[in-house]
Amino acid sequence: MKIVKITWVDSSSFNYGWTERDDLPNAPLGITTVGFLVKKTRDYYMISHSIGLSDCYNPYIIPKGCVEKIEYI
Repeated sequence: MKIVKITWVDSSSFNYGWTERDDLPNAPLGITTVGFLVKKTRDYYMISHSIGLSDCYNPYIIPKGCVEKIEYI
């Protein structure tokens, strides 16, 4: 199984409740995630930080539209 490093833009909330518009962030969060590439489809990458012989722990789905860069390690 291949190991990948994915740089992507994450959706996020900034604060609970009301926030002054001047206090809002200027851009979404930039994230870097490293893990085993469990599955790759037309729409997303699925990665996991730990894998067994027939299972994986806490798989994480990253939509391809959010990916800025993918590196195979």
